[in-house]
Amino acid sequence: MRHIVRSFIVLASLVSASTSQAGNWGLGTNLGFRVLQFGDQGGSVTTFSWPGDALFAHEPGLRLSFAGASRTLEGYLDTGMMFASQTGFSVHTLLVTGNGQLNFTPASSSSPYLTMGGGMVHEGTDTESSLLPSLGAGLGYRFRVAGGHGTIRSELRYDYFGGDENHGVSTVNAYGLKLGFDLWMKE
Repeated sequence: MRHIVRSFIVLASLVSASTSQAGNWGLGTNLGFRVLQFGDQGGSVTTFSWPGDALFAHEPGLRLSFAGASRTLEGYLDTGMMFASQTGFSVHTLLVTGNGQLNFTPASSSSPYLTMGGGMVHEGTDTESSLLPSLGAGLGYRFRVAGGHGTIRSELRYDYFGGDENHGVSTVNAYGLKLGFDLWMKE
């Protein structure tokens, strides 16, 4: 748990530093291909989703970004939500992660980047629910488009999702390729 708290402090510092500069904010989405490996239960699931699939792949679909004027550091919230209901039964998933992204050559039209973050997944049904920690990191490449008002991203990513033994929820290791775009609202 201490690692999660420390990760959130580092991420909050990155977001704070990047938004305190005369910065930009962006709104984006993700799509992805993932292989999920279940720790306690064994086996794996392969998913492809557009936008991200909050239920099966724990893949956030909506991204809110903040960056300083130089765009060397970005902070972003990756979010996803799913609610499904049938007579007498419902299931839900809510994902929220705070992330930092280091763009190696932000002034150029394309740039490699490194990202890492952590957050929480709340999933459940009518009768039980679990709040699970998540940690992840990725290495990617981004392309600036539309005079810097947009970014297209591709990223190799690893995410870890904690389990909940009390509710029979297994830990998950997720390996994937995440693709996405951001629209920058201030240049």
